[in-house]
Amino acid sequence: MANQCVEYKLHRNEEGKLVSPTWINDAGHCYNPIDKSLIGFIAEDRDWYVPDTIAFLTKEEFINRCLTIHQVSPMTQPDTVEYEPGTELSIDEVTVWAAQFFDNRTGV
Repeated sequence: MANQCVEYKLHRNEEGKLVSPTWINDAGHCYNPIDKSLIGFIAEDRDWYVPDTIAFLTKEEFINRCLTIHQVSPMTQPDTVEYEPGTELSIDEVTVWAAQFFDNRTGV
């Protein structure tokens, strides 16, 4: 089943805690410190309500969003033998990572 990429913000629940909306299947990715939004994925074929105001992102828009975030809060390499801890990803590495992440999550 294919999924769609959406940009959203956390909601406040009855207990006052910030939570992802219940209509998102796969939530909490790619936090944007600029506007405090997140990325989630929802089933393309669904029988539940999704707000009309939600922003759906194409692959290109998702990649651009990741690159914008990277300028403010750089993504880093995982700690491995090959890289020093905290080594920043290059623009090309962020682009490749974002494209693969989008494809994996949307089922492309």
